[in-house]
Amino acid sequence: MTWFDLIVLGILGLSVLFAAFRGFSREITTLGALAAGVIAAYYLAPPLGELFASGSTMTAIIVFLIVFLVIFIVSLIVLNSLVSRFIAEKPGRIDRVLGVIFGFLRGYIVVGLLFLALDYYFEDDRMPPAITDALTLGLAAGAADLLESMGLETVTSTADTSDMAASNAPDRFI
Repeated sequence: MTWFDLIVLGILGLSVLFAAFRGFSREITTLGALAAGVIAAYYLAPPLGELFASGSTMTAIIVFLIVFLVIFIVSLIVLNSLVSRFIAEKPGRIDRVLGVIFGFLRGYIVVGLLFLALDYYFEDDRMPPAITDALTLGLAAGAADLLESMGLETVTSTADTSDMAASNAPDRFI
């Protein structure tokens, strides 16, 4: 067992443990609040950023983060109060079992993202032995392959992708 195995098992274990403790309904409300924050920040940050005439990238990032945090916190409070009306304070068995499944899937996605980042950072023949000899390599590579098939691809050439990203970026972000 290598350090990579310990990291993968730690990510999966913590994700499953937290989701089982909190329950599926609480995990979904947090995910919903997160989605509301991202969507609101995506649409509200550019017009609000124009109020600050500086137009710098740092201003845009700060406005995005402020809008995200405000909407995330407000929607989390609202969603948690709505959910608390329908479920008990402590999650039941079914809620915990569904939470375990959700936690494993979330951990699996995080492991896949980690492996995509490592695959991007290390060239094919320069991957450390702790990763190539890991018992969980198949799990991590499978998660990364699944994410790649869904559209998340590793970047092959920085120059090509930066030109492509600049040509595909909406005008409001340039």
